[in-house]
Amino acid sequence: MEHRNALRLTTRPSHSASVRSRRDASSNRRQESMLAADAATPPPPKGWWLPVLTLSACWALAFAVLTSGAASVNLAGAALTDTSALSSFPLAFISFTSGIYNLVLPIEIRTLGRYRTYLLGACVGVLGCIVSWAGMLVGSLAVLLTGAVFIGVGLSHSQNYRFGVLLCVPEAQHPVAISWVLAGGVVGAVLGPEYSKHTRFVIEGVPYGGTVASTRLLLRILLHLHILYSYICTCIYVYI
Repeated sequence: MEHRNALRLTTRPSHSASVRSRRDASSNRRQESMLAADAATPPPPKGWWLPVLTLSACWALAFAVLTSGAASVNLAGAALTDTSALSSFPLAFISFTSGIYNLVLPIEIRTLGRYRTYLLGACVGVLGCIVSWAGMLVGSLAVLLTGAVFIGVGLSHSQNYRFGVLLCVPEAQHPVAISWVLAGGVVGAVLGPEYSKHTRFVIEGVPYGGTVASTRLLLRILLHLHILYSYICTCIYVYI
């Protein structure tokens, strides 16, 4: 019995030591694999804040178009019809079209690519402003509603900007990049109603024609910002 107890006392420390050594070896292997993965990961692109600021400005302009439309498009519709129920149709067309087209947007991005999709959205928005201005010029509610549909399609593209910025930003900075892009909406929320208020009677004889013309100008600036966004992303991944 004493001999067995002595064997137990001598074997227990050796067993615990072997377990401890296996744990240490496993921990060392995990650390080595993590270091190897860090070494294999390419460095984050430099200048990633440039596309972030560009798309933030794009979202500010797009949100200004949205808030301007909410502030003036129904009033413009009311000037073209005597039926109060129809005066809310232009904003309803913008909102409904924007929501429905979001279902088509993933297919468009897969087909054209994100950059061309954003350019197409800005061009469709400009077309919508031209059609809406023509509707105000000829006094046709139907033409105004047609322009509202195109504007809604253009605005549906702008809601994807917060995802497009992730292409040019390291993964660790994704939350910061999305936050900065969405922060542009704060500027747009102030800019939209203000320019709508000061431009609605600029063009004589065309109620709210100045607002529509100003919206078209903002969307043209938006179009050029998308071209700048593509150039910046190309520089980050090709030249830097």
